[in-house]
Amino acid sequence: MFMEDRYRERLNDHCREVIHECLNIVEMYGDTYVAIHRDEDGECVILVTVLRTLPLMSIIVADKLDFEKRNDHSLLFALNDLNTSSVTGWHSVRLSDNSMIYMYRQSVLLSMDISYELLFPLLKESISEYKTGKSRITKSGTPTDPVA
Repeated sequence: MFMEDRYRERLNDHCREVIHECLNIVEMYGDTYVAIHRDEDGECVILVTVLRTLPLMSIIVADKLDFEKRNDHSLLFALNDLNTSSVTGWHSVRLSDNSMIYMYRQSVLLSMDISYELLFPLLKESISEYKTGKSRITKSGTPTDPVA
């Protein structure tokens, strides 16, 4: 058991280092790293979490939020609750002010093989999926599932 715990800690440390290489981190909440992506299409938030209970890394790209201003730290818990029910796909979360945010989520099995060359394209793919779904929502004008 001790060797297994030491391996898991080394694995988590390795994955944290790769996350730091790939993201321009603006906030951290434990093992959840927050970055903002900006381009000509707008802004979105990227949340990458190294899960403690499962050997997974969660990547979520969502509508941009100011966590401090909105005082929605509970949002992080809601997003991480998805870890047990969904590996990949589109989701929406209703906030305390009754507004909704939309997100695209995918998970990666933790491995010592995770590198910048592997994680960075996954982040770009997640951003692309988010933009595709968000554009479908925007065109329809109704809060529906973007992949429906």
